[in-house]
Amino acid sequence: MALGEKAWEEKGKANGIAVKSVGAEGVTLEQSWIGDSKGFGLWQDGRDLGTSTLLLGPYGIGMGTGQGIFTTKGGETVLYRNMSCTRVEKDRSRFIGLMAFTTSSEKLSWLNNAVCTYEGEGDPSFQEFNLTGYEVKEHVSLPEKAWVLKVPIVSMSIKSVGAEGVTTEANQPFEFIGSGRYPDASSQTSTATMLNTPSGITFTRILGLFTTNDGDTGVSISNGIRNVKTGKGLGLTTYKTNSQKLSWMNSVINLSDFTIDPNSQKAGSIFYEWK
Repeated sequence: MALGEKAWEEKGKANGIAVKSVGAEGVTLEQSWIGDSKGFGLWQDGRDLGTSTLLLGPYGIGMGTGQGIFTTKGGETVLYRNMSCTRVEKDRSRFIGLMAFTTSSEKLSWLNNAVCTYEGEGDPSFQEFNLTGYEVKEHVSLPEKAWVLKVPIVSMSIKSVGAEGVTTEANQPFEFIGSGRYPDASSQTSTATMLNTPSGITFTRILGLFTTNDGDTGVSISNGIRNVKTGKGLGLTTYKTNSQKLSWMNSVINLSDFTIDPNSQKAGSIFYEWK
């Protein structure tokens, strides 16, 4: 399947929504939820409790991060962190996300190396939702390719060390090779902040200012999850631009598959438009 191997289905509802702030960038919401999951294969049935913070922009596109605890019917507990993008439509909201896990359960220890995607939909007010989760064992792919991203490996600086892991930062140029309506573009620099956890999972936030070959500019905002041990990495990206020509980019969500060339040690991603 395009997003991975089907792992679980979940039906949930919100048990708390609060508006945290309103500004030029949009509305920041904090949401808590409870959900019941049915697992497939090695994945267990259980109950999910989580909380996320979502910045919902003026074009109906939101980007959020969250965390929660999953309790199986057998009593094992699994902690998780997720990153998501949301599109609010007239009669529904749709979302796609990334997820990584931490557990001390010996039975479920394999989850510490799992990287997952999920997608689902709910009502526009985020009161109820259904989602399907997928374990990514190979590469993801969607029908519409957006960009191929090329980034040289650069040195990183350590920003902090704590119980969660080591936070590093890197400033690096990048190049977008476009497909379809996506133009070629490049940037002299972007800022990548990475939390490298003891379990080998890296959570990434990247902000980049790009310029197309025609001189149009925009900002890319990306969240990603990568398993350092297996090399699997995934990202979600949204855009902001004042260019009339590229105004359609304010309403798109990209899913990317991250790779590192073992020979050149250059990083790259294939971006797909999620619809």
